[in-house]
Amino acid sequence: MNFNQITIDLSARTDAQAANLGFVVARRYKGILLLAYGLAMLPFLLLSLLLLLTFEQNWVAFIALLIPWWFKPYYERVVLFNVSRLIFGQSIGAIELLTSFTQAAKNGLWLNLSLYRLSPSRSATMPVKLLEGLAGREYAERVKFLRIGSPSTGLTIGLVHIEVLIYINCYILLTWLLPDYWLSNFFSNFYLADTSVIANVINLFFYAVAMMTIGVFYTCAGFMLYLNRRIMNEGWSIEMAFKQMAKRFQSIGQMTFMWGVLVVSSILGGVSAGGYALASDGSRNDNFGQSSGEASQTDDFFAEDKALLSDIILDESVNPFEVKGKWVANEKVTDASLNRDKDGFAFEHLEGFAALLRFLLIVASIGGIIWLILRYKLQLMNLLGKKPVLDNYEAPTTLFGLNVSKATLPDDITSEANQLLCDGDIVGALSLLYRGSLVSLMFDYGMVIKESHTEGDCLAMAKKHLSTQVFGYFSQLTQTWQNLVYAHQLPQNELINQLITQWHVNFTNHRDQAMPPSDELLHGRGS
Repeated sequence: MNFNQITIDLSARTDAQAANLGFVVARRYKGILLLAYGLAMLPFLLLSLLLLLTFEQNWVAFIALLIPWWFKPYYERVVLFNVSRLIFGQSIGAIELLTSFTQAAKNGLWLNLSLYRLSPSRSATMPVKLLEGLAGREYAERVKFLRIGSPSTGLTIGLVHIEVLIYINCYILLTWLLPDYWLSNFFSNFYLADTSVIANVINLFFYAVAMMTIGVFYTCAGFMLYLNRRIMNEGWSIEMAFKQMAKRFQSIGQMTFMWGVLVVSSILGGVSAGGYALASDGSRNDNFGQSSGEASQTDDFFAEDKALLSDIILDESVNPFEVKGKWVANEKVTDASLNRDKDGFAFEHLEGFAALLRFLLIVASIGGIIWLILRYKLQLMNLLGKKPVLDNYEAPTTLFGLNVSKATLPDDITSEANQLLCDGDIVGALSLLYRGSLVSLMFDYGMVIKESHTEGDCLAMAKKHLSTQVFGYFSQLTQTWQNLVYAHQLPQNELINQLITQWHVNFTNHRDQAMPPSDELLHGRGS
């Protein structure tokens, strides 16, 4: 790679900045890259179109979409091959574009289409095979390095969602362009038997548009993530900076050499003249004093250069730097006098306090968990499908104005309800059935009902205790009772006869299947 011809700023970036740079590159070369992606995808689209026009089975539409989707790595490799040339200053013509189709089919294409087809980090690892040509252990190590902490998976997930949105927006745009008289029956007319081929062709076209639009940005962003990792790992930006410095120094090297010759000639001439004057004077002390003065002037000259170089090095625009600190475990201090801060507080006291605080936190956590279990014991038991057993639970004798005491119910509820219905007491018959159901729920099914519960609450709780058949009956009975009491709607005689007949089937025959209440629950009710 010729770094001197690169068209992007070769410097270390964050992952987000690198992906954004890939989007910028995709926008800059969007024409040639979209053309390359579309030409690479064209044969597979024609194959899918041929299948749609030849076969009329429903599964053909799925295969027609699967073919261009499965070969997406090939289109991306074509785009990658071209963009890797473009950012290094190479021009792409017709011959280079045709060459990229054959080059993309080499160096691991079948791996991308088979083993690594569903790899979410494909965009960042594809250059390893295609551009570097690595294989075996070197390839595995490079791919492992690129995948560690790489956002390529997040890039894939995000752009897949955007691709789906573009696909959906194509249909929305189509509905906007349709006439109003056809829009109301759009989907029903669109997928009739005689128009299903047209629908599948339009669907294939919309998916190709979404895939081509996102594929270029996806490939360029992944390539920039790959380059950024190489830059950070191998110091490409430093190498590029040194090459630029060498180029600048080379341009001024000849002028510096000429000025150096002139300066050396002047110094030699001055030394000769000074030696002649000193020889005529014959004074050693003056000679020594003059030499000391020249040495001090030379030291001052270099001191100014050192100061100038220090200013350049400390300049953040030339040499950016930052200071980072971290805590490092020190060796244990054995001297008790050194194990104190400036206020005289011993650090071992802090260690004891920390241990006490840790113990209190553990106790508080365990206590909180126990409190939560006790507080929401009923909810947990209902969630696990177990009937709760409460100590000192006393069943209510009145629920929403109804006497639900077990002693007030007759032995044969069905016969008594039939007798009340024959006497014309519809309210009494339904009331007896509903009260008998509530008593059966509490005493036979172990359901905990409180005086604050409503008919809806009882119905919701019964769903967790009853079978589907019994719950369906109880739901119908509750609805009929509410319509009678609150809406004053008398039910039909056929419905009442059905409820009376089914009550014995549901609540008497299903008692054996219900979980009997425990002794603690029975004793608790009696206390």
